[in-house]
Amino acid sequence: MQTTDDLAALRYVRMRWNTPLSEEHAALLLQRLDIRPGARVLDLGCGWGELLLRAVAAGGASDAAATTGVGVDTDPFPMQRSATASSGRLGGSHTTARRSPAADMAGQNLD
Repeated sequence: MQTTDDLAALRYVRMRWNTPLSEEHAALLLQRLDIRPGARVLDLGCGWGELLLRAVAAGGASDAAATTGVGVDTDPFPMQRSATASSGRLGGSHTTARRSPAADMAGQNLD
């Protein structure tokens, strides 16, 4: 018997975005952000972190001046998917996840 979490995972497995965002709009956002090597990116309400992962990759995640990112969300299921994707695509050490309401992040040190 499948659990509710298993069914949710199956329902979302083929979705790229956890929000109404097209590939074109995502590319435009990343272009306008102009993320530089060594930048730090914060994604509040990151869902499963697709935009965060692309932002970190856009800044460069393979040398000493690697871009890093922090994803913040309250739902553990998408955050687990984000961690798995980060590990597979970026080596896992360039992003971290914080389970917290976005409003609680004001004034937080993200190191």
